[in-house]
Parts: sequence; structure tokens; C-alpha cells
Amino acid sequence: MPYKATIVFNGLADAAKAVQEKAQAICDAAAAAHASEMRRLLASGGAGVRYDDLPNESSAPGAAPVSQTGELADSIQVVALDEVGIGAATVVSGPAVYLEFGTSKMAPRPFVEPALQAVKVTGDE
Repeated sequence: MPYKATIVFNGLADAAKAVQEKAQAICDAAAAAHASEMRRLLASGGAGVRYDDLPNESSAPGAAPVSQTGELADSIQVVALDEVGIGAATVVSGPAVYLEFGTSKMAPRPFVEPALQAVKVTGDE
């Protein structure tokens, strides 16, 4: 979902403040949308192997990982990186990097990049 920023100002100081506030709002909204899309991908059903000791069918190679414990989805956070309009959706779960890029023994199960591609923020609505 694209976002639109409309700015009305009376002077340079007002303009600078308005631009900074709108940029922060757009970045916050984009990061929140990215986090939401990552969680949605993790909640989708699996198409891989069914293991007896796991509650859900596993993900197929190349598909987003399927949540088994909720740890990965719970580790997704939206943070403001500074005061100049930079925000990010972060994943702090240890296995996330292995799932996203794979290992020598496991094909990737990407969810960060596909979620980012699904959420396009252009600044125009």
C-alpha cells in the first residue's frame, strides 16, 4: 500500500520540520507494513514434510518458513533508527538468517525479502 505525503508550510523552519515529520511517519508506516507482511508469510500453511514432533507441516524449500513455535514471528520488531525519518522492521531470532539464506544442508526459506517486495512504499498515494 503506497503512502502519500502532503506538506503545507509557512517558511523554511516550518518546511524542514514538516518534511522531517512526514518522512518519519512514512518510514514508520513502511516498517510496520513490512513487519506485518513478514508475520503474514510466517502464518501461511506449509507444503513440506509433516514431522510428528512439530505442530505444523514444514515449509517447502524456497517457501517462507512455517511457524512452529511462534518464536520467529514474535521476534519481529519495528524500530526507529534515528530522528531523521529512518525506521526498520527487524528480526532478532537467531535462526532467521539461516532460514532466509539457507545453509549447506538446507535450502533457503526466505520471508524478509519477499515481504519487502510485497510492501512497496513510493511516497505517493
